[in-house]
Parts: sequence; structure tokens; C-alpha cells
Amino acid sequence: MMFVKEDIMGMLTGILDDSVAGGRLDPEDDLISMGLDSVKIINMIVLLEEKYGIEIKDEDLLFENFETVRKITELLERYLN
Repeated sequence: MMFVKEDIMGMLTGILDDSVAGGRLDPEDDLISMGLDSVKIINMIVLLEEKYGIEIKDEDLLFENFETVRKITELLERYLN
């Protein structure tokens, strides 16, 4: 689902602000080292849940699921499939 990855990258570009040089993210970039903290993860989760009409389960709310765009995409695709 390419559109999911593009949506996530767009959200992260806004959430991470200046940490994303030129608005470019690689699917394997370490988002935690780029400034994605727990508050920003919660903001992104709310955006994802609203956009896709899903509710991410508590057991999936782990930092490891939000370390890279690829991991976030994989998590979201589990809910959309």
C-alpha cells in the first residue's frame, strides 16, 4: 500500500518539523533519533486513527513499532487488511 507510506511520510514531515532535512524521509530512517518522542507518536497515532477509521490496540503502542516509516507502515497495514 504505497499510499499509506506516503501518508505516513507526510504526517512525519509535519510532526518532526526541522528534523527532516528538505522534507525528505527514507523508509529506514531512525525516527526516534530524528526527534520522534512519545508525545509526537501519540499525535501521529491520533492522526492515523482519524484518517483510517481504526483504533490501534494498546499492545501495539510500542516504540519499536514507530522506529521507522517501514515499521509504521507494516503496523498500519495489519489494521487495514
